[in-house]
Amino acid sequence: MRALRGTVSVAIASALIVAALPTAAAQAAPLGGANSTLRLAGSLTASPAQLDFGPADPNVDGAPLKVTLTASGTDPVVMEAASIGGATPGAFKLTSDGCVGKTLTAGQRCDITVTPHPTQNGSVQASLLVPNNGQTNPLTVPLVANGQMTPRGTFYPLMPSRVLDTRIGLGSSKAPIGANRAIALQVAGRGGVPSTGVAAVVLNVTVTQPTSSSYLTVYPSGVAVRPTASSLNFPKAWTGANSVTVAVGAGGKVDLYNAKGATHVVADITGYFASDNRIENHGYTVGGSYQSFTPGRWVDTREEVWGPLPAEHYFQAYVDFDEETNRHVKAFAINVTAVRPTKTGYLTVWDGNEMTLPETSTLNYTPGKVVPNMAIIPASTCYDCGETNNAPMIGIYSSATTHVLVDLVGYYDDSTLGAGLRYTPITPTRITDSRTGLGFSGALGA
Repeated sequence: MRALRGTVSVAIASALIVAALPTAAAQAAPLGGANSTLRLAGSLTASPAQLDFGPADPNVDGAPLKVTLTASGTDPVVMEAASIGGATPGAFKLTSDGCVGKTLTAGQRCDITVTPHPTQNGSVQASLLVPNNGQTNPLTVPLVANGQMTPRGTFYPLMPSRVLDTRIGLGSSKAPIGANRAIALQVAGRGGVPSTGVAAVVLNVTVTQPTSSSYLTVYPSGVAVRPTASSLNFPKAWTGANSVTVAVGAGGKVDLYNAKGATHVVADITGYFASDNRIENHGYTVGGSYQSFTPGRWVDTREEVWGPLPAEHYFQAYVDFDEETNRHVKAFAINVTAVRPTKTGYLTVWDGNEMTLPETSTLNYTPGKVVPNMAIIPASTCYDCGETNNAPMIGIYSSATTHVLVDLVGYYDDSTLGAGLRYTPITPTRITDSRTGLGFSGALGA
């Protein structure tokens, strides 16, 4: 907008009058007294001036954003409780108000956090209102979001891919992890995981050749204090694995800590969870939501006519939910167990496509033992399963002869079936230790 400039004419007499000021007047004091200062009423500014949340899932709390308020002027600014108003105030939540009740002088700051919660598809708008006694009363910060399904918290299954093997120097130096030491493993940007927008990864972590009984802790890189939780416990000279879902830390890395002795460590990535709402970071697809149900036994070769799974063989297992559900299943959450193997070996669980059997392991076993592990495995479509309607399946390969049990815990869909669950990672925290009475007192009885 251009400002219009007018012309002001003032008539001035042609006579020129020159006179000296009286002496007293020349020494007149400043207006307001000799000690007065220029005062400016207090005011607030917001940074950023607007909170734009971008895409946000309808009827789901989105990722919160923070606005910082800064006081200016001579007079202090007294803050009152913030609120949300405007066109669709119900589409946003006041998560935290770090300003209410505070008195800010020039340059002092406080923060307010808002969470989007769109109640509909499409654009929603509102305003953060911050009452105060300054010139900017109330301070108004526009809030904008776009209600639509996003990837945040959804799961993206991947074909198992090896990203760490300290025996050969893959992903780290070629050396075991020593006592009271940790290595940082880059996971973002590897094994099919994007370089950005990753909340957590699913790793199958294996220890081998440990020189002492010990434990591993897997946790996000960059945390201030290493967690006391353990991810995998093992005896001397043992080879074994555990499935670990871990938040991705600074630089797209996770840390693996070994408590005692020295041990080689192997890790395979089988999937990741999205941290952001930017679909372009995830191949322009939305990942899966978790569909839970009561765990049930899916496979038990002890009860099947063919007996144990022979060495260097595999079988395919499918679940026929119904025609509508089948085509939306993208991955299974299972517990797989090797029972009484005839010699040392391993199981590999994958999507069952015989052309894509990966060179990774899901669990390792020794003769005569019973060894379980949890796994999240991509599913493929079984096109040769009799009268089923393209049922989702997985495959299980064994390097040695062993019985195999598979318990189905849940599955991940494509986020279209409804009522699914999304994942928010935290730093591992111990909540139960019956040895110390944490969460439960005394040993668990028979």
